[in-house]
Amino acid sequence: MEDRGLLAIRTLSAVWTAVAVPTTLLRWWMRWPNPPSRRAFIDRGFIYETFTFLALAAQISQLVILQLPATGWNIARSYGRILTFYVIVWSTRIALLSLFAVTPPRQPFSWFKRQFQWMMLAYGLIMIGLMIQAIGICYHRHGWHEGSIPRCPLGLQVAISHYVVDGITDALLIYKVSSLLFLIIGKDRWRIIGPFMSYIAMIIASVIHATFIWKGTRTEEVMAGITECGVGIVAGNMPFLVTYFYKKFNQGNNDSDDDTRSASPVSFACRELHDSIELNVITKPDIILGSHPTLKAPPSPATTAGSSTTSLVPYSQ
Repeated sequence: MEDRGLLAIRTLSAVWTAVAVPTTLLRWWMRWPNPPSRRAFIDRGFIYETFTFLALAAQISQLVILQLPATGWNIARSYGRILTFYVIVWSTRIALLSLFAVTPPRQPFSWFKRQFQWMMLAYGLIMIGLMIQAIGICYHRHGWHEGSIPRCPLGLQVAISHYVVDGITDALLIYKVSSLLFLIIGKDRWRIIGPFMSYIAMIIASVIHATFIWKGTRTEEVMAGITECGVGIVAGNMPFLVTYFYKKFNQGNNDSDDDTRSASPVSFACRELHDSIELNVITKPDIILGSHPTLKAPPSPATTAGSSTTSLVPYSQ
C-alpha cells in the first residue's frame, strides 16, 4: 500500500512537472524578444516566478529520485518538501500581487501601488510564519521518522491556520482587486480578470489541500500539496501567456500601439485633466485608470459647477 501511494505521488509529480516546466520556459522565451528594454524583461514578477520555479524543481527532485533507506536524509527531504511547498505557494501569490503593484510613482493612483506592496510584504511574513509553525509541529512529534517514507502529520492546527490565514488574505485581495475593477471599463478589464482568475484557481486548490490536512490522510495530503504547487506555477504563468497570445492575434489591428505596451499583463497610469498622455514610465501603460483633477486644472465638462472635483471616469485609449 505504501508503494502504491509512493507511485501515485511520483506519477502526479511527473504530470505537474510536464505542465509547469513548459509553461515557465514558454513565459521566459516569449518575454525575451518582446520588451522594448531589458529592464522590462527582468521585472519583479519574473524574479518571483523564477524563484518559485526553482523551488518547484527542488521539491520535484525530492519526490522523483530513487527511494533511499529511512535515514536522516529522508527526514531532511520531508522537511525540505514542507519548506519548498510554502515557498512555491506564497511566492506565486506574491508574484501575482506584483502585477497590480505597477502604478508609476508620483501618479494620483500610486496608492494602489503602496497598498499592494504592503500586501506583498505581509504575504512574505505569513510564508515565514507558516514555515516555522509546520517545522515546529513536525519537530515535536514522534513516530513519523521511522516510516519507510517519512511524512510528518501536520494535523488540525496547521489545517486551521491554512483556513484562517488563506481566508483572510484571499478575502483582502479579492476586495482590493474588485475595487480596482470598478475603475476600469471596456475591453481593458480582461487584463485584470486574467490574474484575478488565476488567483481564484489557487484559492480552490488551497482549500482542497487544507481539507486533506484536516482529515489526516497522508498520501492524499501530499498529492493535494503537489497539485496546489502545480496550480500555483501554472496560475502565475497563465496571465503572461494569455496576454502574449492575445497581443499576437490582435497585432494586425494595433500594430503601432502594440510595440509600446508593457510586456506584463497589466500596467496602470493616470493622467491629470490638464496633462498630456505622455507619462514618465518605461513603457506605455496598458490601462489609464482615469483623470484626476488638481487645483490648477482648467474647467472641463466633467467638472460640476461650483466644485473643484470630478467623478472618477476611466479613460479608455
